[in-house]
Amino acid sequence: MQFLIPLAYFCFFVFVITKSSFFFLAPIARRWLVFVFAAKVLAGFVLMYIYTYYYDGGDLQLYFNNGNILFDLLCHHPSRFCDVVFCNAYEPTLRGWTSYFHQWYYNDARTMMLVNMLFRFFSFGLFNVHIVLISCILCLYFPLFL
Repeated sequence: MQFLIPLAYFCFFVFVITKSSFFFLAPIARRWLVFVFAAKVLAGFVLMYIYTYYYDGGDLQLYFNNGNILFDLLCHHPSRFCDVVFCNAYEPTLRGWTSYFHQWYYNDARTMMLVNMLFRFFSFGLFNVHIVLISCILCLYFPLFL
C-alpha cells in the first residue's frame, strides 16, 4: 500500500498532464512537463530518504506528523482545532506550531503543517503520497509562469 497509492496518484497526474488543455504550451512538449513532474517526484523521494536516514526526519517529518495531529483534531475535536488554528491556542502535541517571533508574524511552518493536514484527506496517512501531491502542485504552477 505504501508504494501502490503513490504510484496510482503519479499515474493519474501524468494522465492529467498529458490530456489536459491546461498544460498545452506551444513551445514545450507535454513529455517535457511529464519529465519535470517525474524529476520533482524523484527529487522528493531522495529528499525524504536523506532526511529520514541522515537527519532523523527533520522538518519534513515534523510537518507531516503535525499535519496528522491537526487532522485528528479536526476529525475528533473540531472546536479545539478552530481554537488552535484561528485563535492561536496552545496545543502541547504540536511541536513547532508556536513561533519564537512576535505573535503578529505568521509562522511559515504553520502553513506547511496545514497543507499536510489538507493532504491527509487524500493520502490515507502515507508520507509518499504527500511527496507526489506537492510535486504536482509545483508542476501546476510551472505553466503559469511561461
